[in-house]
Amino acid sequence: MRCKLSCISGVITLAICLFFSSVYAGNDLNFNVPVPGESKLLDSKQLELASRQINTTLFSSQEDTASVVEFYTNFFAQQDFAKLLDKSNTKTGKRLLRFKKDALVVSISIIEKDTFTEIVIAKYLQGPSERSLEDSKPSVKDSLFALPKSDVAGVDIPVVPRPSPSVRIMGLKMGTSTTAMYTTPLDIASTVDFYCTRMPDYNWKLLRQTGTKDATQAYMKASGKKSLGIKSPFSDGEDFEQVVNNSYVLSFAAGSESAEITIFPNFVSRTLGSIVQISYSEK
Repeated sequence: MRCKLSCISGVITLAICLFFSSVYAGNDLNFNVPVPGESKLLDSKQLELASRQINTTLFSSQEDTASVVEFYTNFFAQQDFAKLLDKSNTKTGKRLLRFKKDALVVSISIIEKDTFTEIVIAKYLQGPSERSLEDSKPSVKDSLFALPKSDVAGVDIPVVPRPSPSVRIMGLKMGTSTTAMYTTPLDIASTVDFYCTRMPDYNWKLLRQTGTKDATQAYMKASGKKSLGIKSPFSDGEDFEQVVNNSYVLSFAAGSESAEITIFPNFVSRTLGSIVQISYSEK
C-alpha cells in the first residue's frame, strides 16, 4: 500500500518538478518586458497549465538580485502595474516578484547562481473572476504534465524485463539500487500476467502478489474510514482512489537480489494502459 502511494507520488513529482515558469496568453501577452543590461536569452517556452496558455523566457544576467529587483520594481511602477507579490525564499535564495495590470500578470523569478543571475519571466492572463494559478487545479492534458512519448534519459534494469511496447519515464541508479518507471498500453491484468510469466525466465521467484484493493478495504474497515482520503491534484483524469484500488504489487527474489514491481492504471486515463514502477536492489 505504501509502495503504491509512493509510486503514484513519484509520477506526480516527476511531472510537478517541471513546474514553475508561470505564463498565460490572453489580453496582451505581446507586452514587452525588458531585461537588465547585458542579459542573455537562454530559453523560451509556450506551455499550458490549468487550461491557460503559458509563455516563459529564461535569461542570464550579471546583475545581482537587489539590482534586478530594483530594475523591475521601477519599470512596472512606471507602467502603472500593481505589485501583487514580493517574496524571498531563504533556503533557495530565490526572489519572486509578481505584477498585474488589467488582466495581464507578469511573474518574475530571480535566483543567483555561481557565475550569473537566473531570471525567469512569465506572462499570463487572469480575469477578475478567475482563480490565480496557485489556486487552480491543473489538467492532465496540460503540456507540463504530458507523459513522455519516447524513452527519457536514464537506465533500464538488465535483469528485469520491461513490457513491450513501453516508454521509460524514469530510470535512476543509486548505488546498488535502481528505480525505473514505464508507461505501457497493456492493461493491468495483461501487465501483471507479463511479469508473472516472464520473470521466471530471468531466474526470479515470485514471493507475493498483492492486490491493493483487499489491503485498502482492510485498512478502511480497521480505521472506520469510508475512503483513503487521496485527492487528485488534477481537475480531470482518473479517480486516484480507484487508481490505488486497481493496483498490484509483485515481489520477486533471486538470490541476493530483490525486485518489487508496482502496476497501476495510467492516471491520465486507464484507456491508455498502465504505469509500472520497478524497485530493484542487490544486497
